[in-house]
Amino acid sequence: MAIPKSVFAHHIDLSLLQVGNTAAYGPSDWENDINLAKDVGIDAFALNIAAQTDYNEAQLENAYRAAESLGFKLFLSFDYAAQGPWSSSAVLTLLQRYAASPAQFTVNGASFVSTFEGPDNSDDWRQIRASVPIYFLPDWTSIGPDAFRTTKLDVVDGAFSWDAWPQGATDKTDESDQLWKAALGSKTYMMPVSPWFYANLPDKNWVWRGDDMWHERWQQVLEVQPDFVEIITWNDYGESHYIGPITAASGIPDGAHQYVNKLPHDHWRDLLPYYIAAYKSGSPPAVDTDKVQMWYRLPLATARSNGMTVGNAPWEPAIDADAVVENKVFFTALVKEPSTVNVQIGSNAADTFQAASPGLFHSSIPFNGRTGEVTVRVLRDGQAVIPTITGAPIMPSPPNGLTNYNAWNHHQIVFVLPSKVASAIWNDLHALSAPYLQSSYSFLPAPLQTLLETFPSHLHHFLPHHWTAFLSTDRTTRILLTVVLPLFLLFFSMSSWGRFWPSGGRYSPFAATANQLPPTVTEADYHYLGPDDIDAPSQHPNDSYGFPPPRISRADSNIPDILVLKHRSTTYPLHFPAYAIADGDVTVGDIRRLAARETKTDDHHRIKLLYKGKILRDDARPCRDEGLKQNSEIMCVVSEAASFPSSAHPHQQQQHQQPPPQPSSSSASEDEMIENGIGAGPRVDLDGPMRDDRPTGPRRKGHRGGRKKKSNT
Repeated sequence: MAIPKSVFAHHIDLSLLQVGNTAAYGPSDWENDINLAKDVGIDAFALNIAAQTDYNEAQLENAYRAAESLGFKLFLSFDYAAQGPWSSSAVLTLLQRYAASPAQFTVNGASFVSTFEGPDNSDDWRQIRASVPIYFLPDWTSIGPDAFRTTKLDVVDGAFSWDAWPQGATDKTDESDQLWKAALGSKTYMMPVSPWFYANLPDKNWVWRGDDMWHERWQQVLEVQPDFVEIITWNDYGESHYIGPITAASGIPDGAHQYVNKLPHDHWRDLLPYYIAAYKSGSPPAVDTDKVQMWYRLPLATARSNGMTVGNAPWEPAIDADAVVENKVFFTALVKEPSTVNVQIGSNAADTFQAASPGLFHSSIPFNGRTGEVTVRVLRDGQAVIPTITGAPIMPSPPNGLTNYNAWNHHQIVFVLPSKVASAIWNDLHALSAPYLQSSYSFLPAPLQTLLETFPSHLHHFLPHHWTAFLSTDRTTRILLTVVLPLFLLFFSMSSWGRFWPSGGRYSPFAATANQLPPTVTEADYHYLGPDDIDAPSQHPNDSYGFPPPRISRADSNIPDILVLKHRSTTYPLHFPAYAIADGDVTVGDIRRLAARETKTDDHHRIKLLYKGKILRDDARPCRDEGLKQNSEIMCVVSEAASFPSSAHPHQQQQHQQPPPQPSSSSASEDEMIENGIGAGPRVDLDGPMRDDRPTGPRRKGHRGGRKKKSNT
């Protein structure tokens, strides 16, 4: 019997760090994931579960109940690598429990089942399949297609390859897929498709090339025509190849938040209905809606430290990570008719492409040192066919000095009322209002009557043809859309309900609110003057030294966070992603390292930072907790020798300890002198040079406040 082509998504239910990716899931979380997957044509989730996981029972019940209620399919993928091999009895128990579930994905009446690794336990599956009908496609990629053919073929119904990424600075091809298909002969092949790979975790720290791969792999699917396709993955955040949403319940592994937070991948699902339909039918389907998607990394490769990340996995030849990835914006447009695609980075000139025929158009543009927001426009006959999409700004350097190799993926949220519901509402409104509007038409002034009759003919230059045709249908329609609805919206926006109207959150600071209380004035509301403010007052007192103004609301996500570092007579603006300071993502240590970079200081431990007269000592402390905010000014002093912050690692302290100072009951530490502006040592002006007012004479060796170095004897 022919097997219908199907597309699955690998749903990780625990990670390799023994943290459950779905441990915090409730029934509604499963329902949300399932609905999102159904909407784009995914047929089932492969539930990756590990042995000896105490929440397997509860989460499998939640998943299967949700899938049953929503008409979705699931199958089990037993992970033999995360927490050791499964016992055959435990596997058999779960397969028998869900075999009769309406949500169980089956092939010819047998439960579909897969694995992640476990070739050493292949003999267990002879016993398992003798006890329960299964259709078995394991992932035993580690032994390779040749060994699989000679030693495992009689145990399986086919195979799933995990070989989804290229090695080194090359693009992924379908060579491995063709080798697996040849090894399997007439048996079933399940092909992997993945958009990305980057991990920086204690047990893995490497990057494989993604770049064009999400689009290119779907083109290879059309060439290979596998029996099944499995997307790797829905929710493996630690390896950066998630296409599902990031939510409060997402099980992001410890250590991965730094490269996952605020980097959504939802947009990679947007073209899945087209890709999947083309795969199942064998040819590209007709295009009924124009769409576009884009993805790219936010910091330039080679911008700063790569966090010891290497290119390729440990079992492959290691190469420079920056040589693996490409500094490009990647985009795919799906167009109904020939179109023009403009891609622009920052305020630079846009790159223009011609999508010469209906269907998919994929390309990329190099960064070439350009930074700023990325915008993509799709035009036809000079008119925009979809709203302009705007992406997060490309940064010249990462905010914390560590290059993030994860991708940012634009997702444009569009709320669409189902056509049948919209049509019914419109028809009822039209029928109800027609008698009243027709009778009132005669009372309108003659110029307004003429305008209502002729204005559709004046809009054909600005609106699609089907819109102008709709406005030309009858008088009632024209009155409803041009008079009644605008008046209603005006009344709505001016009423008390108008506060719920989407305004982007930019409310006037002078607007009256209910139960308004006098404002609370805090230390943060004052601006401390420096010498520049006295010697050369600004012509624009609120220009914040030319840097972005404070935000009114979270809607101002395009304004980066900036801290102003002042060293001697030079000012350095330090750029961070929007709200990084308020969210506690920027630490004192981040500022210290950036200050060392800007001042060309070889050892960041020589950097002393002062904010409003207070020395910032604790590198682990968030800048937010020190009172810093947008455009705060930090004074920087470079000491002659390193002095370690209180949060420095003990091993670092031991390696860099200095001889103690000569005892003196009246001497103050260098920190105290800088903080108080008194005592021996150089005096530092806020914006001026460092001046030494002490009398000349022999200088004491060593660094004040240093620690005694341990003796090795």
